[in-house]
Amino acid sequence: PELQEEFGYNAETQKLLCKNGETLLGAVNFFVSSINTLVNKTMEDTLMTVKQYETARLEYDAYRTDLEELSLGPRDASTLCRLDAAQANFQAHRALPPIKGLRWGSGPRHSLHLNPSACSPWGPFKEGSCGLV
Repeated sequence: PELQEEFGYNAETQKLLCKNGETLLGAVNFFVSSINTLVNKTMEDTLMTVKQYETARLEYDAYRTDLEELSLGPRDASTLCRLDAAQANFQAHRALPPIKGLRWGSGPRHSLHLNPSACSPWGPFKEGSCGLV
């Protein structure tokens, strides 16, 4: 009888250990999956986005500088033609460029994204000007 009780107690302990181990394994798998998404998708996308915005900012600054130089110079026929072209280039590059090649479109969605129509990195910061989607 004592041995039977001991075996019964051990069996219950083993069942609880198995159940809790499966729960722990599920939690660890979820954690590993989340870290994998963070490292292999989110961080790469963020770095790619930063590089694209750096490139866009460099182009924007170049077109803005061209426009400023032509605006300050003499106004003859050839300069006016180049000024119109510079103005068109400046306006075309003023909007935020679309971000291509993001890899987490099919993965988990992140809730914190800047709304590009409400916040422009080209202009000065205004309190409340950056909207969140």
